[in-house]
Amino acid sequence: MAIQDKRRPRDPEATRADILEAALTLLSKEGPEAVSLSAVAVLAGVNRGTAYQHFETRENLVAATLELVSQRMFRAVFGDPDVIGERDVEKVDMVETTESLTTFAMENPDLCRIWLLQLLTLPDPTQDPFWREYAGSIERFAKTD
Repeated sequence: MAIQDKRRPRDPEATRADILEAALTLLSKEGPEAVSLSAVAVLAGVNRGTAYQHFETRENLVAATLELVSQRMFRAVFGDPDVIGERDVEKVDMVETTESLTTFAMENPDLCRIWLLQLLTLPDPTQDPFWREYAGSIERFAKTD
């Protein structure tokens, strides 16, 4: 009887995505303090060495996870960042934008809370793609008639 190899096929992008999803789960349930490469590796079903290959430090993992939250917020509220470019604020439905943001926040309260706390600690919040677009939209809107 042949022994089956139960290892996953090599797919670095899928492995990285699995690790980030596991980190996202821990982050939303228990906060940034609970995110460790070891705990995330177990949850993602990869060995710790694999997790370290993708994220050299816990700080890199937390930063990448928070960036993922920002990207998801961006897509939920504004759409695909590769398509929208700079939005013409005079043509933006502010009610729809607000509803999209509210819906995302209601469905992901822990992630939004953690993201906001992280944003407030940044020396330059415009480093965050969601915040940059959101604050930029408001600024551009304020300059309109």
